Amino acid sequence: MEERDILVPAEVILKIQKDFELDKYELATLFGISLRSVQDWLKSGIKGERGLNVAMIDCLLTLQLLSEKDPENFMTFKQLRGLVQRVVREPSLVFFQFAPYEDDLGPVALLSLKHPKLSSVFMAVIFLLYLKIKGRTIKLSDAPKALEEQNVFQFFMRPSDKDEQ
Repeated sequence: MEERDILVPAEVILKIQKDFELDKYELATLFGISLRSVQDWLKSGIKGERGLNVAMIDCLLTLQLLSEKDPENFMTFKQLRGLVQRVVREPSLVFFQFAPYEDDLGPVALLSLKHPKLSSVFMAVIFLLYLKIKGRTIKLSDAPKALEEQNVFQFFMRPSDKDEQ
């Protein structure tokens, strides 16, 4: 493929990865693609239109622009980045944080949070804005400290308070 066939330059993918503080695996999870595809995107950009990847990138970047342009009426970029990271790293947390609002959102609305991660981000933003209009505020809290660890053994390898004294 020629350079003109590149639909999204690699620099844009790198910007998303950097701005949202995602590693390659998390980027692959966010877009629902393989690690190999992410590596290709980071090296050469997106060549050719498959599925909705280009549209999803446009939507994500639009959310980022809104968060930077009007954080008071939308959400801050820090909040958006945190939401993206939570959806990628611990999607069940986002589902459970919206569960108390099922009556407001409707019985099947929460099912949309079980789809590919990027569409879950979009739906979570829509839910947050809808609930805000209804006067129902939801604060997406950070994951508990225990969930930050990748493996159980890492939890036990932390220095204890006694060791620090």
